[in-house]
Amino acid sequence: MVGTPLTHERYLRRHRGSYGPGLVAGEGTLPGCVTAIPGLYACGDSVFPGIGLPAVAASGAIAANTILPVWNQLDMLRKLGI
Repeated sequence: MVGTPLTHERYLRRHRGSYGPGLVAGEGTLPGCVTAIPGLYACGDSVFPGIGLPAVAASGAIAANTILPVWNQLDMLRKLGI
């Protein structure tokens, strides 16, 4: 299915159908997952590594690994028998 800016605006709640961060090319960088609010982490297409499904999934993994190192996650999975 084809999505237009109007589709993005309606279903994704994106201002004027845009998606991704509002950065000018060559100026600034994408923010990381840590926010100014303790315990609140950000992930999605407006944080590093950026736009697209693989990048959004990676931003979620980066946030998870920031909260709890991967080694601790693996230990928990082993304890659960996974």
